[in-house]
Amino acid sequence: MLILKANEQLKLDVVSRVHSGKISFQHALKILNKSESTLFRYLKNYQEIGAGFTIHKNSKNIPSNKIHSADEEKIVQLCKEKYHDYNRTHAREKLIELEQINISKATFNRLCNRNNILKKNTKRKKKISRSRRERMRQTGLLLQMDGSPHKWFGFRKTCLVILIDDATSEILYGEFSPTETTFSCMNVAKKVLRDHGAFQVLYVDKAGIFGKEVTNNFGAVKREGFSSLKMCLEKFGIQIVFAHSPEAKGRVERAFKTLQDRLVPEMRSAGIRTFKQANEFFNNVFLPEHTKRFAVLSVEVESAFIPVLPSVNLDEQFYMLETRLIKSDHTFSLKNKIYDIVHKNQFYSGKEIEIRSYPQGQVRHFIDDKEIEIKKAIENVA
Repeated sequence: MLILKANEQLKLDVVSRVHSGKISFQHALKILNKSESTLFRYLKNYQEIGAGFTIHKNSKNIPSNKIHSADEEKIVQLCKEKYHDYNRTHAREKLIELEQINISKATFNRLCNRNNILKKNTKRKKKISRSRRERMRQTGLLLQMDGSPHKWFGFRKTCLVILIDDATSEILYGEFSPTETTFSCMNVAKKVLRDHGAFQVLYVDKAGIFGKEVTNNFGAVKREGFSSLKMCLEKFGIQIVFAHSPEAKGRVERAFKTLQDRLVPEMRSAGIRTFKQANEFFNNVFLPEHTKRFAVLSVEVESAFIPVLPSVNLDEQFYMLETRLIKSDHTFSLKNKIYDIVHKNQFYSGKEIEIRSYPQGQVRHFIDDKEIEIKKAIENVA
């Protein structure tokens, strides 16, 4: 028994009527909306094989890209258990790379829709018209720095600070810390200076330069004393430019959106639990693949980075600076404590002392750029 669809039934009815002379050839062309050569082919096939000519020869063949039910079950199970917090593009990449399941994008989307898994994020913000800023033409001309507090790993919010090159969108280095402090920014800047060299401009938001507002769960102030980093970078000829809005530094903002979407599930899959593990995984495992996929080539091949001489000790060049005036009794006060100077017959009264706090935890004291000793502090009872 031959079962035909509606369009196949129409084709058979019209061709049979033309063959028996009940309707004209031209009338049939208008009804079927086909060319003369096609209608001649239909008539020839009708004469040879009868009504079976209406069925396409591939109708009973299984498509080469069809997913078998067992394979679909395996993909659905992996997406629900192993890749449940990945986006669809990211999950498909992992299926191809790690599970050796080669599946097209369209087929994977249909599978996800059919099984109600890995739903797309449909939340959209109202768009505002803005002018687009062109990328820098050379690497090392302008770098954007920012930190993002997020649940990157574990159950508490931590902060990831990154430096991204405006010319290529390449993340040069990133570091996790409990919160976004000036010290964490210094560590990232030092690493980039050591590995790539001095750049021209650092583009950041205004956090840390106006007021002291607590912005995190740890009770710490975001980038308190950020002017110290500005002073340290100026030693290498680096200028800091402050952005007036998040959209102005869109390159790094979009990078964080991608990282929050892709890095979090990968760190969960890798079992990351500590800051040391997170920093090693991010810079040595995740970033190389991320750079291959998302970084672009700069317009000019020549780099604007200026190498830093190996003889320069970067750890000594980056510190938080506070200054105090030395009193006539060779003491100075800091944070409600009085400190005595070991003056060794040197007269320091009236001079300014520099208190340099380093990211490694050291605190050193300098007068006229010469390090001096400090006696044990006592509480200021006055």
